[in-house]
Amino acid sequence: MKEMLRLEHVYKTYNNTDGIKDISFIVNKGEFVSLLGSSGCGKTTTLKVIAGLEKVNSGKVYIDGKDATNFPPQKRDVTMVFQNYALFPHFTVFDNIAFGLKMRKVNDYDIVKKVKNIASILEISEYLDRKPSELSGGQKQRVALARALVVEPKILLLDEPLSNIDAVLRRTMILELKSLHKKLNTTIVYVTHNQLEAISMSDRIIIMKDGRIIQEDTPEKIFTNPKNRFVASFIGEFKMNFIEGRIEERVGDLKFVAYNDIVLNLTDYQKSKLWAFKDKFVILGIRPSDIYIKHPREGLLGNDFSGVVDIIEHFGINKLLIVKIKGFPITILVPKDFNVSENDTISFSLLPENFYFFDVETGENIFYEV
Repeated sequence: MKEMLRLEHVYKTYNNTDGIKDISFIVNKGEFVSLLGSSGCGKTTTLKVIAGLEKVNSGKVYIDGKDATNFPPQKRDVTMVFQNYALFPHFTVFDNIAFGLKMRKVNDYDIVKKVKNIASILEISEYLDRKPSELSGGQKQRVALARALVVEPKILLLDEPLSNIDAVLRRTMILELKSLHKKLNTTIVYVTHNQLEAISMSDRIIIMKDGRIIQEDTPEKIFTNPKNRFVASFIGEFKMNFIEGRIEERVGDLKFVAYNDIVLNLTDYQKSKLWAFKDKFVILGIRPSDIYIKHPREGLLGNDFSGVVDIIEHFGINKLLIVKIKGFPITILVPKDFNVSENDTISFSLLPENFYFFDVETGENIFYEV
């Protein structure tokens, strides 16, 4: 694949405070790559560095094979859609979309042709004579996208473009962005703190924390092979359960022993890795969706428990149960039609094949595969 964007060891500092530290990654032509992280992690700063809105302290930015580190924004052939859309309130939708073309001195005939074409693709043709104040949040978002796309940039930068719209519309816009990306094959770098947006749309996700890249991979691999506890807790619709315990040898066999002597059996592969942690504390992780009510199939290894349902939370087609095992709370995801009430006792299984193990001191995934 053709490389469209490369950052090499980029640092950006504000008043002796690091914004981003040693950021390096590549985006290929036509890829949709998300920068994912919580507020203040450096993802928007990274986007501004790519756009040329922030100068780097050190490092290089290459766009389409050219060293663009010192290029001004207008020379980079990238466009950026901001969180608040930044539409001109006194312009019509047509004039908002046409603004970049006029700045490039495109002739009037081509401006009309290009604006009408992108408006048709984004299904906003009927709003071309309106002002932004007459539009809904979703319509404004489409206008901002149209303005960015009409100039046919090499890279489209999106800074949390869905954060100001409601959850239902956000889901619709996620599908529309995916469809638009597929249709136009535009290279997109997308900034978000919402992991569902990143997982739903991205070819690759770059997870950031404290100005650094923590992990970079496909959504599926990040979900199944998180590099550390931070990534494991950040990725997934429902937060992973974490249980601290010791790796102990009992009757010649290796076990995970947690709170109130909760003893869990392990697979042979897990034992082979965890012998090095014998008599040491580790953190076991298991996703709420990987805990099975009753016994779903044969071959269980004895990790069967009963617990009292403390709290029930409803999430559309699912319910999240907070169940206490010997006083320890654990969350379990069940279908909405699972018949259960608070204070009921339920039986469930923790299958060792679904366990993750993290080093207590470093937080690193003991079973992480590069």
